[in-house]
Amino acid sequence: MWRPYLAAFLLAAVALGGFAAQRYAERAAEEVARLTPASLEEAQADGGLERAYLLYQSKTPLLSTLYVHSSLEEIDEAFEDCFSSLALGQPEEYWRQARRLIYLLRRLPEADGLTVENIL
Repeated sequence: MWRPYLAAFLLAAVALGGFAAQRYAERAAEEVARLTPASLEEAQADGGLERAYLLYQSKTPLLSTLYVHSSLEEIDEAFEDCFSSLALGQPEEYWRQARRLIYLLRRLPEADGLTVENIL
């Protein structure tokens, strides 16, 4: 008689654990998006882009277990584009790439829909 109760408890624990991990990953992506400086001056002044990238790198193992790898690769490319615009001192290009990066980070939870690409 105790087995169905144990099974129900384990099912509830797994469901709650998955929900908590998903919420944690959403907050991690939002935190990186908030740290990303939107202008070249902000990025040059306080090194905010570097801090955002380091935080993203520390959260990547968690994000890669919950989200589609193609979305994370797109975020990596956006970071690279931001760093190259920062190095070249191109304010308009940096602004465009930073907005793209912030958008990709905030869209990350939605990019994990039930599609064939995401399932495979």
